Amino acid sequence: MTVNIIAGADIGNGYTKAVLKDVTSERTDEVDMPSLVRIVTHDKQNPTPDSEVATVFNSDVSFYNRLDARFETPLVSDQHRRLFGTSALDSKGAIEEFDTVSGASKAQQQLSKVLVLGTIAAKALKDYVSAEGILPTDELDVSATVALALPVHEYLRHRGTYADELLAHEQAHTVIIENFETKVRVNITFAEVIVNAEGASAQSAIAAHGESLIQYMLDEARTHNDAHATALVGIEASDIAEAKGAIGIDIGDGTTGFIATQGTDAVFNDNASRSFDRGYGSVLQDALDAMTSAGEGTAFSSRKHLAEYLLATPNRLDKQRHAHVKGYVDTEVKLFVSEVAKHLAESLRTASSAQVLYVYGGGSGAIREHLYPVLQETISRTKPGSFVPVMYLDAGFSRNLNREGLFIAAKDAAAK
Repeated sequence: MTVNIIAGADIGNGYTKAVLKDVTSERTDEVDMPSLVRIVTHDKQNPTPDSEVATVFNSDVSFYNRLDARFETPLVSDQHRRLFGTSALDSKGAIEEFDTVSGASKAQQQLSKVLVLGTIAAKALKDYVSAEGILPTDELDVSATVALALPVHEYLRHRGTYADELLAHEQAHTVIIENFETKVRVNITFAEVIVNAEGASAQSAIAAHGESLIQYMLDEARTHNDAHATALVGIEASDIAEAKGAIGIDIGDGTTGFIATQGTDAVFNDNASRSFDRGYGSVLQDALDAMTSAGEGTAFSSRKHLAEYLLATPNRLDKQRHAHVKGYVDTEVKLFVSEVAKHLAESLRTASSAQVLYVYGGGSGAIREHLYPVLQETISRTKPGSFVPVMYLDAGFSRNLNREGLFIAAKDAAAK
């Protein structure tokens, strides 16, 4: 029997966020894990006993974050074991993560295929064990409909080849899961692969949420005691929902996209959309480099470590140090915000029908205090005499919008 899985996978430079659904059982999983794997060249020494399989899948640690698998597919250059998610961070071996320096598209890097195939295989096994309570005695066959995303500039160049690589091979892509004493082979074929522009899927999710989400954003915007809040008086959620066009700013870890859409159903306008290869992660890395160049050294092992430090409330003993470090970051944030403003001005000039601006993405919350007023200034300067509401989503919504929109796209494709 073939298992049919629908998946929307937002594979970012830093994190992978996905929604996967088994069509028959209707079991739906949300996946959150780092976008990296640990490559291990030796066999697994102490696999989990088959008798403990139910315990593994019922634990608090997501199976997606402890997947141990090999790949038999032309899309992966070797058959070494790969450890996924948080388990990869706690293991030894070479790390495989996205190359954000050379300019190579995610579509051209095998890690993107590894993450897609691995999550689908993990979903298939997880659902089998949930239903049967034991490991399968035969191979699992999966037919998948999946929606993926690329930054705008990569989408325009690589969307066709990205999908074709997953679809083109006559034989299935095989994932061999090695977590347990009995290895499980999962054979994956793709019924359809949709590739969207990053951020466009988030716009689709906003449209799908409808006026309730827009009302939430309006209420939040009105809490600010500024000219923008005053201008929003009398504007209702239905007015925003019925805008002729919109621009969404999607601020990620290493990419920022400007997504122009038209109409109430958020049709993607590729002519007025753009992206550039810098995000909040780039800001943090620049701050780390600046501290090192100043001869201060740094106690932060990574930009993720720095981000966590900035989010924590300092105690009285650490308050001065925290302010000092934040000063470095704020300097880089201001430079980054200037870049965002320049690209927004270009998008506003091209997308003449844009009547509302949405801001979202995992990096948007951390730079809000600097970005929010600059966006308003840019709109006033670029579209004098016009009022364009700025709808700024908080982190709770922002992190999940792209995967929600991608899952909607995959469901729509599977229903045809």
